[in-house]
Amino acid sequence: MTTVTNSDATAMTAPPADPPADPQADPGADPALSSSTHFVFTHAVFRAPGAGFMLSTDGTPSFMTRLADLDVLIPIVALATEFAIEADSDDGKLLAKVTKSLQFVKLIRPNDSIPLEILDGTASWSVEPHHLELAQNRLAVQLSSWIMGSETVVVDGVQLMQLADDPATKTRIQQAASEMAVRLGLKREEKSTVFDRIESVARELAYIEALRDRFSMVMKLAALADGLKKAYRRERGICDDIARVQSLIRHPLREFQSIFDQIDAQSGELLSLLRNLSAQINFIREARDQLHIRMMLWDEILVAWADVIVERSTENEDRIRLLYRFLARHFTVHKQWELSNQIQRREA
Repeated sequence: MTTVTNSDATAMTAPPADPPADPQADPGADPALSSSTHFVFTHAVFRAPGAGFMLSTDGTPSFMTRLADLDVLIPIVALATEFAIEADSDDGKLLAKVTKSLQFVKLIRPNDSIPLEILDGTASWSVEPHHLELAQNRLAVQLSSWIMGSETVVVDGVQLMQLADDPATKTRIQQAASEMAVRLGLKREEKSTVFDRIESVARELAYIEALRDRFSMVMKLAALADGLKKAYRRERGICDDIARVQSLIRHPLREFQSIFDQIDAQSGELLSLLRNLSAQINFIREARDQLHIRMMLWDEILVAWADVIVERSTENEDRIRLLYRFLARHFTVHKQWELSNQIQRREA
């Protein structure tokens, strides 16, 4: 992939400067699509061969296309300048959404759907049914413990299932829902409203549980590196590489765990959670997005380290070097960041 700078972008043969008056006049546009929900561009440059958007290796949001026999990347800022796409134009506003959307998806093509994170704050990716069940069980058990005066947040899946299936727990849940309704300013018989609110929170926390599963794979990767260090204890070069990996990986592991801890703490007071439902859901969604954005960095590494057997092999040595390069590129300079009760919005 060739990156094209601002000055290089003029080497492209400029398409007509005047775009069609509306998407229907664009032969490449689907008249059924709306720019409010899809990346429906009007400028002809977006109909260039192989047109799309992705992040360059240095993280710059870029437009990609084919130029002669080359795949090229043009920074979006440079593209807008060279083709006179004003920021307040329809295409300019869509380019701003592209920049934000590339945090959540790795590739965008013209006419693709705008990610739901940008449109309404929900997630554009799905979770497995067991993640929703896990979140539901967690809140149910939490409600059961709340009425006993010792509210407990349990995250272990097996323990949650056992507790949720306990007849005594189920009885306490019904009693607690009635009492919770009163504490929320409702009538005691309106406990169904309590369950509705809990279900709303569970749907959001299901994404956190899915990301917690994903994080466990990163933890497993770190454990595999520890095991390989023992296998290579007599080979100085490889052992040194693994030692560097062990040093660099500590920071992202701490960051991930810190976010999960803050989410668990924030959702650990059920009465406050249900009383301030909208604000709490916004918090969970912001945390979800922060985790998802950072977890996307690990996708290729996790694939490369899948099904690793802890033994000496050329493949494992290649994996170690790949992991070291990844960690050195992304985590050598630590970017300190925290989640507070209200996570700051992503940079516009």
